[in-house]
Amino acid sequence: MHKSDGMLVGKPAPLLGNLQLQSSYSRVSNFYHYWTRFATVMDFSWVDQHGVSEGDNRKKTRNHYNETVRCVTEFVGIRDERMERQKLQAEKWVRKRQKKCSERKRKIERGLREQDLYSGQES
Repeated sequence: MHKSDGMLVGKPAPLLGNLQLQSSYSRVSNFYHYWTRFATVMDFSWVDQHGVSEGDNRKKTRNHYNETVRCVTEFVGIRDERMERQKLQAEKWVRKRQKKCSERKRKIERGLREQDLYSGQES
């Protein structure tokens, strides 16, 4: 971070990508990840210009600003069709994996039952 015109300048934010649903999930995800964990580098010194001892006022304003940015990001992210599409794909993948695991479990249990029957007949 460095100072520019009295303000600290941090790492640049990732790009959102285009809104025509063509952006990769990783690009969109990086954007929302950055902004939902946003913390400003501004010091908000202009908030308490008249009372230097009012550091709490500056801290409250800074926290409120950070929370506002995070809430707007969450609001937009919920309505972003690319995020919704990825969520649906992830849910579909989980269901598919659960189905495969259930089938594999049934196959193993069937094999064990057959093994028990087979070993019980030889005795």
